[in-house]
Amino acid sequence: MSLYAILSVIHIFPAVVWLGLFPADWIIRKSIRGSKEKPEKKRLILTWFKVFNLCGMIVLTGILITGILLTEKFDYGFFQFASGGNLWLYTMQLLPVVPIIIASDFLLQMALVLINPPTVTRRFIY
Repeated sequence: MSLYAILSVIHIFPAVVWLGLFPADWIIRKSIRGSKEKPEKKRLILTWFKVFNLCGMIVLTGILITGILLTEKFDYGFFQFASGGNLWLYTMQLLPVVPIIIASDFLLQMALVLINPPTVTRRFIY
């Protein structure tokens, strides 16, 4: 098996895991809504956070690392939007950057509020 095939399979596998999280999310949320007792609901919410946090980190890291290796090793170009090359590849490189920037901005604002609590109650747009 060639290096390209191995990296491609490793690149696609995290995407399949990510798609598999949607049914798991639906099942766990249904269980959380259906639980009547507070300790059980708390346990389910903690399980939900652990599963999706761990899987999210693994998926993001796997796709990111193998994507960078594929573009560099096989000379596709990494963030070379002006080259006029593969539009699909450049779009898929740019799309994940936007949510990461938005999420980072949101987390930064929330962290600043936790560090310096406002004296006047204010409402966030989020």
